[in-house]
Amino acid sequence: MKKSILYLIKALKSLIGLFTEYQQVIDACPQVKEIVDLLPGKYQILMDNVQIQEEPTKGATKEKRTTKEQLCKLLFPIMTLICNYAYKTKNTDLVTQMKTTYNKLKNLNAASLIATATEVLEYCESNTENLPAIGITSEVVENLNIIKPAYEALIGKPKVLRARRKVATTNLDRNSEETNQLLYERLTPMMESLFATSQTELLAKYHEIVHKDKVTRRKMALMGSITDDETNEPISNCWIEIPNTNIAYRLKGEKGRFRIQNLEPGTYEFKCTQTNYHPFAIQFSHAWGETTRLQIRMKMTEIAKNQQPKEEEELVEA
Repeated sequence: MKKSILYLIKALKSLIGLFTEYQQVIDACPQVKEIVDLLPGKYQILMDNVQIQEEPTKGATKEKRTTKEQLCKLLFPIMTLICNYAYKTKNTDLVTQMKTTYNKLKNLNAASLIATATEVLEYCESNTENLPAIGITSEVVENLNIIKPAYEALIGKPKVLRARRKVATTNLDRNSEETNQLLYERLTPMMESLFATSQTELLAKYHEIVHKDKVTRRKMALMGSITDDETNEPISNCWIEIPNTNIAYRLKGEKGRFRIQNLEPGTYEFKCTQTNYHPFAIQFSHAWGETTRLQIRMKMTEIAKNQQPKEEEELVEA
């Protein structure tokens, strides 16, 4: 399971406890209470899917294999005894039936094994009086009656569990994303606007839980490319900067592309400088969980244009 989901579950549990402690404050703010009331349901959905995801599919596969071996160990001796009895009594119909059953067992798939066990049990039930003479005890038949349905119940179990785990993983990803959006896009801004001065202690505890438990947000928040305004060629080694953040570095590579992760929601200014080009600056807004894309086109200075080597003029014959 992703660590981010574990952090989110832990954060939700802590938040539910925090809002219970400050219940009177929350009840006095209907807007906040409406969102807070959703958190226990979100927490339970995540926990239910975590439980499904942790179901031991390997254990079910091992149990199925073990039960199959037990069924085979019971069937083969019984069928051998029935065939020997059929040859002794010159019962050609029974010999034919057992040969057909043996042919089914050549391919030991689940369907063949169940069909064979069913035929053997039907024969035993209709020939109860002859079983002692054949050498088949009632205890063996009873064990066969127990193991056959047990194996039938296990045939599709590993596949069902794998399918359930796949659905649970999808649900975990979707619900964790929805819960993060609920916390960051709705609850956090609302709490900051309502409790910034009146309930500073509550707000501080809220931020401590959310950030301490690393409630995740999508990576790759800002990306784009830097090109020449006229030639559309990429500009390499540009210095990029977003003021009031810790983002300021020189790009590597020749393609002029940049990618900035974990950018908090808000309005920013993007600055870009490079030798021989006019400085470039643009404002942009970034929403939580979104990927913002910028296409930067820088203009070369007139001095740099004049210093570029001119193409040799073609000689025209007189």
